[in-house]
Amino acid sequence: MSDGRSGDRLCEHADEGGPAMPLISARYGHDVYAALTDAVARAKHDDPLAEVMLVVPTEPIGTAARRWLAAHGPNGSPGIAGLSIVTQYRLAERIASPSLAGLGRKPVTAPVLVGAMRAIVARSDTCFTPIAHHPQTARALADASVELNRVDPAVLPTLAGDRLVTAEVLDLHQKVRQELAAGYFDEVELMRVATETVDTLAPVVLFLPHELSPAEQKFVAAVAGVTTVTAIVGLTGGVADERILRSVAAALGEVAAPGPTVLPPVGDRVICTTDADDEVRAVIGVLADRLRTGVPGHRIGIVYPTANPYARLLHEHLAAAGIERYGRGVKPDAEMVYGRAVRGLLALPERGFRRAEVMAWMADARPKGIDAQRADRVSRRAGIVSGKDWDLRLVAFAGDQRERAVTEEDDGYASWRLQQAEFAMEVRDFVADLRLDLEGLQTAVSWTQLAGRFDAMWRRLFPEPLKEPDQARVYNSILTFVHGLQGLDEVTGAPSLSILRETLELDLRNSTSRVGKIGTGVMVGPIRDAVGMQFDLLCVVGMAEGTLPPATTDDPLLPESVRECTQGVLPTWRDRQDLQQRELLAALAGAKTSVLSFPRGDIRSGARRVPSRWLLPTLQAFMGEDVRATTWQEYSHPAVEVRGSYAAGVESEDPASEVAMRQRQALADPTQIDPIARSMIAVRADATFSRFTGLVGDSVPLPEIGPSPTRLQKWFECPHHYFQ
Repeated sequence: MSDGRSGDRLCEHADEGGPAMPLISARYGHDVYAALTDAVARAKHDDPLAEVMLVVPTEPIGTAARRWLAAHGPNGSPGIAGLSIVTQYRLAERIASPSLAGLGRKPVTAPVLVGAMRAIVARSDTCFTPIAHHPQTARALADASVELNRVDPAVLPTLAGDRLVTAEVLDLHQKVRQELAAGYFDEVELMRVATETVDTLAPVVLFLPHELSPAEQKFVAAVAGVTTVTAIVGLTGGVADERILRSVAAALGEVAAPGPTVLPPVGDRVICTTDADDEVRAVIGVLADRLRTGVPGHRIGIVYPTANPYARLLHEHLAAAGIERYGRGVKPDAEMVYGRAVRGLLALPERGFRRAEVMAWMADARPKGIDAQRADRVSRRAGIVSGKDWDLRLVAFAGDQRERAVTEEDDGYASWRLQQAEFAMEVRDFVADLRLDLEGLQTAVSWTQLAGRFDAMWRRLFPEPLKEPDQARVYNSILTFVHGLQGLDEVTGAPSLSILRETLELDLRNSTSRVGKIGTGVMVGPIRDAVGMQFDLLCVVGMAEGTLPPATTDDPLLPESVRECTQGVLPTWRDRQDLQQRELLAALAGAKTSVLSFPRGDIRSGARRVPSRWLLPTLQAFMGEDVRATTWQEYSHPAVEVRGSYAAGVESEDPASEVAMRQRQALADPTQIDPIARSMIAVRADATFSRFTGLVGDSVPLPEIGPSPTRLQKWFECPHHYFQ
């Protein structure tokens, strides 16, 4: 990493065998993991079997720490025993659960919190009353309540001032918390109870903590009162390091002394391309070259600041290159098979069971017990439109087919008519059962009853997928969400199918599938997923202004003026940007080599792009301190590669996929281009009307014929779909 840092280890701790230091600060990357080895060795007191509890911020960091200690155990011995790895929340849950369970209190889930907020907004006279029915209203207010829950209750009344919206948000927050207090507990309450009930624990190592909230600080302080706690804080050289050190030091009762001097890391190579598509292709080429040298895939990571468009592009190009990967997927659960199935299913009653809607749902969801294609043909022949037609017209169609079979001279044709009649009744029965199930959801008198009826309907229509882990996860998450709604009986009124559909769809859209198995292949994900990880090569794409840092707007419910009154408990816009920059620096510090890339333009919007302010230190390290975001192209350096066009990129690197290979061959020898493709290029260049520009057939199109009623209806519903 060319960040100008020395090779000396920057870690504050006593000599081997000396007393443990409660707060250790070290540079992200190798240094924090070396400090982890020392801290675990001290906690064990030379007893390899002694129990140690490692508290980590996320599960991936826990996995990385376990693997590191397995290969770099205390006293130089590989492997480790007696190590328990948990997140801080799970540790608090272990301590407080017996007390909370004894009181009959349950953890408040997102559906319960949103449902309670929806009910309170509906019966309150506030500025949110005109939009109380909108699904995002309760969700946004619930999110604001989660943030406000971190603030000291004594401070809350002072935040509103003369702001009406803020005052009503605070009032709704207090109401929903009072409503849920008797039967539920949230994270803050969990930390409070754990703080009061913590007793005896094994020595604790707090590894790479994030900024601790006031409740988390009290909990860590209570843990430090019953056992030895050693905190290892990662440093990046960014301005947000002080926030993390200050919060951890306050929890341990230490003075937040400055850590060792750490220079912010910079990249080793910069690539500038025309647009995001070319940028991703260039980065995949760099990655493929590194894989060819023998670097294993799990030692390489690609991270992005925003999922759109980089998540989809990265997964598509990696798949085309045949490179195994793991990390966050592209599709939200709402777009997975079972996500689409449940959304379409719950929307059928509202749409009157129109034939087109039912058939589209059957064809996509493939429910058990019906042949979708055959049902489409039979329902079309029966003349079904919607509603009661499924009963009346299918019965009439089946009777007509039986009558014709009696007078049919051809035995084979008569048999076919009888089969048509039998299948028509099967379709009738299937839709009748479906309507009955959905009516049962609409008439349920409690959320518990609704959840039970949904479970029975869901399992009848869709057997659990056992051989597809991703589909099984979505399948089970739908059931888990619906069963979690049972708690709404205590906080809301009668259940509603529309509320179920809206809240379930919001939950599915906010949940994203995962790809691959952790540690197998190249890691792909947002920048924060690389914090605390170690890579031989890390590629960061999308380092253009407006993308990194992403553009933000003021929060209408908890604006900056309110956040500034909380003394840092609610992060301001500047605080959030500082923490985002810290994530980038931490990711770079954990990589031996890093490649940073950005596009000069956006083909989707036509806008020009300039390097991110967080990329400038790297450009200045290469080109000099005078480089600015608007003048960087006036300078040059071997480590800064500027690709003039897509073709230039194809010619300048080894192909990473078969498509790239064919493109390179075509550029080298145009005669290898398919004759039809050459004809298309020539015709489009001349702008003539031909089969490549819209002409169907060998002559000019026929005069336009008036549209049918069906096509007029299609135009009204969606003008874009009309032309498909």
